[in-house]
Amino acid sequence: MPSQNKSICPECQGKLTRKEITHDVRFHGQLHTFYEVPARVCDSCGAVYLDAAVLKSMEMAFKKHYQPQEYQKVPMFSYSQLAV
Repeated sequence: MPSQNKSICPECQGKLTRKEITHDVRFHGQLHTFYEVPARVCDSCGAVYLDAAVLKSMEMAFKKHYQPQEYQKVPMFSYSQLAV
């Protein structure tokens, strides 16, 4: 089995750079935003990759009913109502 190079994007073969990102997750129909999330982001195509341990930590936030650090209101738009 070939080894996976975690610094090369599997989508476009661009370079993956470690960054902290903001990541949105829907859980039971509600939007939740995680910030300061460690990720690998492709410098060429913008693809984002999260390690399994990061995803597991976010999952635990829901399972253990962690309280968020803050709440924000999010504007909502109906695409069908846009004049495009």
